[in-house]
Amino acid sequence: PLRSQLGDAIEEHVRYASWSVGEIYSDINGRVEGEVGDISLTDHELLVEETSIWNDEDSATTWLVEVTALVKVDVAVSVTTYLWDSIDRDEVQLGSDAVTHEVEIEVSAFLTCSNFQANSEPRDWEVEVEIAPGDYDVDVGEVQAFPWE
Repeated sequence: PLRSQLGDAIEEHVRYASWSVGEIYSDINGRVEGEVGDISLTDHELLVEETSIWNDEDSATTWLVEVTALVKVDVAVSVTTYLWDSIDRDEVQLGSDAVTHEVEIEVSAFLTCSNFQANSEPRDWEVEVEIAPGDYDVDVGEVQAFPWE
């Protein structure tokens, strides 16, 4: 239950985080716009060496744990490519496509473990998981103006 509670909190964090498109450019020197769509958690791994544990000064039965997870996320990005038409002097939309890009992020979570007793099982603890809201960028890189070619 503790592992699944943390996993659920990380998944919720990823889903409701603020995602934006960072570096994106076209293979034909046109303007490209990208918009983040679906977000999907694919894997996460706890970085044990970055875990901190300390006792709450006000309660001997409450322990605070800071954990960091390396999280892999698939991010769907809707891409639209534009090209400048020098004859008509306006921008023409060449096409749009959807790409999925894998992003790796670090997520810090804080666990408050209450009702901790010597020799007690984690299922007997009251655990609250807190993760601060996150802002992440997806660097897509080069996209093809004509992906069907």
